[in-house]
Amino acid sequence: MSKLGGVGNNPGRGGAGVGARGSQGADERVNIRDLPEEVQRAYELLDALGSYHQEGRAAVLAAAGVREPVGVMGLKRVAALYESLGMPLHSRGIARFKADRSLPTGGGLSSVVAARAYARALDGNEIIIRLERGDELNLRPSERAVVLFLRGMQQKRGADTLRPVKELLGLKNPPLPAAAEGLENEYVGAATIREIARVTTVKDLPLTPEGWRELVRVLKNERG
Repeated sequence: MSKLGGVGNNPGRGGAGVGARGSQGADERVNIRDLPEEVQRAYELLDALGSYHQEGRAAVLAAAGVREPVGVMGLKRVAALYESLGMPLHSRGIARFKADRSLPTGGGLSSVVAARAYARALDGNEIIIRLERGDELNLRPSERAVVLFLRGMQQKRGADTLRPVKELLGLKNPPLPAAAEGLENEYVGAATIREIARVTTVKDLPLTPEGWRELVRVLKNERG
């Protein structure tokens, strides 16, 4: 049996099956591979969390309003939860999610790193670095240094570390789904990177934790 509650191998159809309710109310098995991509990825995520991070699995199910054992409707609710947060569980959405968080690109949702990141994302307060490849290639050396610094911050700190500088510089987040706004993440795009590079260069402040705290202090003093 799989570690995903209500899910097991379906020898008759050659793949994993998940419990559902038939038209007469009887239990039946549905092949995972017959379900929409987002629902398949929800299965993959919960299965990985069942192996690596039971607490994270419980948190995802609670946020989606799903109880064990998880059936098709439960998987659909998990997929809908992430869709509502702007993190759709399809191939493009997963690639975007990983790029935003500087995560390894391979492994789908079965890796411990990816699975934990999806559970963690429900807590919010993340720094999201959203750069298109063309934007990153066109950055100047000083701007690339800002990207490296913020990616280090992203791994160790929350959005509340970045937020004061963005607010003091008048930098906004992109339009977000209503549910995603409640996560209180901070987004970094090319414009934010260029502005931080400009300000730290003009004020001759190093890209270090101490330099960041000094930047906040200087910007607050300038605002009065």
